[in-house]
Formats: sequence, C-alpha cells, structure tokens
Amino acid sequence: MAAARKMGPKEVEKFARQVCGDDMHAARVLSLANAVTGSLWASALAVSAIGAGLARARGIAAKHCVKQVDRLLSNAKLDVRRFFALWVPRALGTRYTTASRAPRQKPEGMQLPSNISSRRRVD
Repeated sequence: MAAARKMGPKEVEKFARQVCGDDMHAARVLSLANAVTGSLWASALAVSAIGAGLARARGIAAKHCVKQVDRLLSNAKLDVRRFFALWVPRALGTRYTTASRAPRQKPEGMQLPSNISSRRRVD
C-alpha cells in the first residue's frame, strides 16, 4: 500500500486563497497557508515543529520558518473567528446544521455502537 501523499505548499496556498478571497490581506493568507503546510508536515503542533515541517516541505532553513509561524500566531490582526467564518461554511456546506443548540441526531441508516446513545442524557 502506497503512503498517502502530503499536500504541497502550492496546493495549500491555492486552497487558502480560494477560501479567503479578498477578505484577508494577501500576505496574511500566504503566512496562514505556510503555517497550514507546516502543520501538515509536522510531527507535533508546537510552533517549532510547525516551522520545521514548513522548512521540510519547502526545502529551506527551519530558523526562518519557525520565525514566520511564531509571528503569524502572535499577530493581533489574525482574527481566527473571521477566518472560521470564511472556512467553516466551505467545509460543512449544506450537509449539517451549525446551530450550537441543535440536538445531536444520527444520520439515517447509521448504526451507533451500543455504548453511545443518539439522545443526550439529562441528569
């Protein structure tokens, strides 16, 4: 069985630009795409590991990649909620309701394990 191919930096950048469009500064979208690439290639989700993963994906020195990831994550102008507002509808589409109080229901035809109930317990 062949190993799964990891997404490359250009593919991640293209996806990030499609998701963010003109709603986010171009340099910030590129930094975000680089951080995502690093996390796909990383062995852990620490800043240094993400930077090392980005360096491995791009074939460049880890020092600069770690610095870029650190600056992105400490950037006050990176509004995670704004990014989620762009990304979540694209990821979920119309398949699921995103209402926070919606009851959990199993999809039709899905069998739940015997130790899991489709209804919430009220104690």
